[in-house]
Amino acid sequence: MKEANITYGQWHEAADNCYYFNAECNKVGENGLYAKWWEQHFGFFDVQNDKIKQFPAWQSLEKLCKAYGSQPMTFSREFYAKEYRMAKLKHRMHLQIKAA
Repeated sequence: MKEANITYGQWHEAADNCYYFNAECNKVGENGLYAKWWEQHFGFFDVQNDKIKQFPAWQSLEKLCKAYGSQPMTFSREFYAKEYRMAKLKHRMHLQIKAA
């Protein structure tokens, strides 16, 4: 199954698995900085009120965890909020162009 074809429920299950895997890889477990970053990454999306409806729009933001893997960074809620808003705007514009 391609990542682009998954549902929010499937993403959520994969996110849980990814978090627990990465927490296990962290030398200090769930309390380590590495595990905390993953918790914050997935947690950001999990608390969004429109997460299910907007899933097709923000699904591409999973690129942020790939960026973290190659260039570790501090989690920034403000940065994620900006990226989330931009992803929704781009998706809405794409749908409008497609409908025209």
